[in-house]
Amino acid sequence: MDQSRNARGRHAREVAAQPRASHRGGGDRNLCDHADRFGTSIGESLRVFSDDLRHKRQIRAEELAAKVATKMLLPLVLCIFPCISMVILTPAVIRVIRIVGPMLSGGL
Repeated sequence: MDQSRNARGRHAREVAAQPRASHRGGGDRNLCDHADRFGTSIGESLRVFSDDLRHKRQIRAEELAAKVATKMLLPLVLCIFPCISMVILTPAVIRVIRIVGPMLSGGL
């Protein structure tokens, strides 16, 4: 009796999983099939699966974050660095012109 109930439960799970598998590509259905086949807990299998997905997502985010510095280099060099250099160097250039200008005009 216990085996027939188990078989009915497995059959009901397979029938319930068919629309979900066609909609999502079947990745989690394989997980449920393997859990049924090997007799492991579906909840534990899903926890391991979600941990794996979370780890993959974190690795991908770290890879993208590492690429950001390279992608920001060109805008920094072309836009921000010239503005900062103008703000810093303009007062020095004005001071040099004020000091050297009278020397050049008075010496001629």
